[in-house]
Parts: sequence; structure tokens; C-alpha cells
Amino acid sequence: MSRRRSLAAMLAAGLLAPALAGCITVVGPDPVAPQADPGAAYDAAVPAPVGAAPEPADRRDWWTAFRDPVLDRLVTESLAGNPGLQEAASRVREAQALSRGVTAEGRPTLDLDADAGIDRTQRIGNSASSRTTGSSSSNETSGALGLGLGFGWVPDLFGGQQRAEEAAQAEVERQAWLRRDTALALVAETTRTYVSYRGTQALQALAAESLDLQVQTLTLVEGRTEAGLAPQLDLSRAQAAVASLQAALAPTEAELQRLRNALAVLAGRLPGSLDLPDGETGYAAIPVLNAGPPIGLPVDLLRRRPDLRAAEAALIATTAEIGVAEAEFYPSLSLPGSLSLNVSGLGTGSVVQTIVAALGAALNLPLYDGGLRQANLDAAQERALQALLAYRTALLAALQQVEAALLAYQGASARLAALEDEVAASETAFNQAETLYRQGLASFLDVLDAQRELTTSRRDRVVAATNVAQATMDIYEAAGLAPDLPPVGTTAETVPQG
Repeated sequence: MSRRRSLAAMLAAGLLAPALAGCITVVGPDPVAPQADPGAAYDAAVPAPVGAAPEPADRRDWWTAFRDPVLDRLVTESLAGNPGLQEAASRVREAQALSRGVTAEGRPTLDLDADAGIDRTQRIGNSASSRTTGSSSSNETSGALGLGLGFGWVPDLFGGQQRAEEAAQAEVERQAWLRRDTALALVAETTRTYVSYRGTQALQALAAESLDLQVQTLTLVEGRTEAGLAPQLDLSRAQAAVASLQAALAPTEAELQRLRNALAVLAGRLPGSLDLPDGETGYAAIPVLNAGPPIGLPVDLLRRRPDLRAAEAALIATTAEIGVAEAEFYPSLSLPGSLSLNVSGLGTGSVVQTIVAALGAALNLPLYDGGLRQANLDAAQERALQALLAYRTALLAALQQVEAALLAYQGASARLAALEDEVAASETAFNQAETLYRQGLASFLDVLDAQRELTTSRRDRVVAATNVAQATMDIYEAAGLAPDLPPVGTTAETVPQG
């Protein structure tokens, strides 16, 4: 009968767990997403290529809109091989593991213990018995076996455990969004470096073209000097111009190698291991975006920018931690239990079996701690306030970044359009000056000045085109169009795709 009552007590403990769990009173504020009004529209004008393009609004591979297969390959390699992005994925998996651990802390525990032993007893008789029985000693060997189950559970009566799980899950979300923020920064850095590479190539080709033109002018001046139609000063100036262009051409190859190494490192490769194909003209053109996915409205930043979502998750986590600290003010209940089976006397013919079951309850009521619990609660509330202020700071910085990128694009585009006209006028002026010089109606200084202005305006046009492409990429980075990433690890948690 006693054995049946003991087993019934253990079953009652198992049934008590869900009953107590249903009576939880959750303390602390409920974690909610912050409310913010970023405005209805941007202050700066949104350019047509990134504002009203016929592309799906949820498209995130914005770099493919440049229609550059080399750029597409570089971005793909960077997303697959960058060690910084892989580290971010590892942080997500770490947060997932810690979250599972926090959840396990609130579940009942069950432990199994086992022991076995052998006892050997030797009895040595006295002299009288020895004379009577003819034996001086006796031996006895017996065995014992014990099995035990230990049960323990601390019911979450006031929701402190629930708040801890909410905080841990929010940390998982935060790390997932930080991973996407890392991916967005990686894509932006890769595209900007690639554009710089193509821009440097264009400057190199322009310098070589200007050098050829100056060499032709030098040949013309040499002929006129030999014929006595031009002074020696013109020849010296022509030679100095050629040397100047040669000096400007020399560092570009080193800069191209530096940019190639930077692209290789972004892809997780060794410097010097990356080869970039060129176009038919010896270099590929600077990428130009004619129509890409729209960047949306300011309100879209709230749900799309990874850094804002990470700041939001941090606020949710710190708010949940207030409940964890507040739950420390309330009583806690622990329910320990055990069930053990002991078998002794094995090998002696008189085996004894014993079953013992125990179920207890312990109530801990906090009375006085010198203000420790209140200090922890105050600190948790301040951390939540800091997280809220950090979110607002991140939101303002995001809006400013978008506005700055739009203004930069606007200025770079206007400058590029003006430089197109300047280059056309400079080409006309140079041709006229050279023609007049051949006819003896203009000095060589006029030709040299016209050629210098043409070279400068062409170089400025290349730089402006590079700036327009980079400003376009800055807009997409500021708008938070992070690439979609595969889930990390083998757990059920995935990176947010919203």
C-alpha cells in the first residue's frame, strides 16, 4: 500500500506542474515595439532611378540593376566568403543556444542515479568455539544495487522566467538583424570599391589617351621648331607636358592593384588572388543605374533597416529584463522529489527490496536584502530607457543618412551634366587652338592651355560619373535594402526577412 501511495505522489507532482503554470501572474511591462513618426516624405527629392522605377518594391538585390555581371559575381562571393559575415552568423547561433538554455531553466529536471556494491564479511571465532567446531573463521559475501530518480521544478509563479525567455529571444532577433546589417554594409562596400576600381581604370585610360594626344602635339612642335616656325620654348613646354602626363599615369596601376586586393579581402580571399575582366576598350565602363528597385518612404525604414530593427530588439530585451528584476521581489516555490529502489542481500538468499518516494515543497519569501533587488530593478529600468534613446538616435541617424545620400546624388548628377557640356566645349576649343597654331595664328601656349583644360574636364567627368554611381549605392544602403540571407545553423530560428 505504501508503495502505491509513493508512486501516486510522484504522479501528482507531474500533474501539478501544468496546473501551476496556468496560474502564472506575469510582472513587469510587456515588451512592445517603439512608436515613431519619421514623416511622410523625404526632405530631398528622390531621383527617378531609385524612386519611380518599374521594379518590385520588395526586391533586395538592388546591385543587379546595374546590369554588371562582374559586380554580381563579386557580391555573391563576398556574401559567401566574408569572415565578418560568418562571424555574425556564429553570433546568431550563440544567441539561439543561450535562448534554449534560458528556456530549459524553467522546465522540470529529472536525474537518474545508480550505485552498486559488494560486501565481504569475515568472522573469526574464539578459542572455545574453535575447539568445539573445529573451525576458526567464516566468510560471507553479499551484493547491493540502488536506482534513484531525482525530480526538481521551480514554478514560474510571477512570470520572471517568461520575461527571461522573452529577453533571450529578443537577443536572438537582435543578432539576426545585426547579421543582416553586416551583410548590407558588406554589399555596399563591395559595390563602392568596385565602382572605384572602374573609375580608376577610366582615369588610367583617359591619362593614356591624353598622353597620346600630347605626344602628337609634341611631334607637331618638333616639326615646327626644326623648320624655324616655332621657338625652342614651345618645344620645352611640349616636352614638360608629356612628362607631366607620364607622371600622372604611373600611380594608377598601383591604385588598381590596391582596389583589387580590397575586393579580394572582402570576399574572404587572399590579396592578389582576384582577377577582374576588362571590356573591349581595355577597361569596363563605370556602372550606371537606369532603373532599380524603389527605396520607399521614410516609414519603410522602420521595418526594413537592419540597424533600426536591431535597436528595436534591444529595447524589447531590456524591457523584458525589467520583469525579470521585478519578479525577484516575489516569493518563489521549489518542488523537489525523489524515487529510489534499493536491493540488498544479493547472493545471500535473503534479498531485501526497498522503494522510497519523497515529494516536498519549499517556499522562499524575500524579506530584506539591503536594497539589492530595488537597485537591480532601477538599473534594469535605466537600461530600457537607454535602449529607447538609442533607438531614437538610430532613427534620426538613418533619416539623416538617407537625406545626405539623396543630396549627394543630386549634386553629383548636376555636376556630371554640367561637365558633359564642359567637355564638349573644351574639345571644340582644343581643336580650334590646334588649327590656329598650325596656321601660325595662335601661340603654343594657347594650345597647351586648351589641351590642359580638356584633360582636366575629362578627368572631372570621370570622377563625377564615379560619384554618381557611388551615391546611388549609398542611397540603397541608407534605405536599408539588405540582401536576403539563408538561415543559420540547423535550428528552427531564421534570419528575419521582413
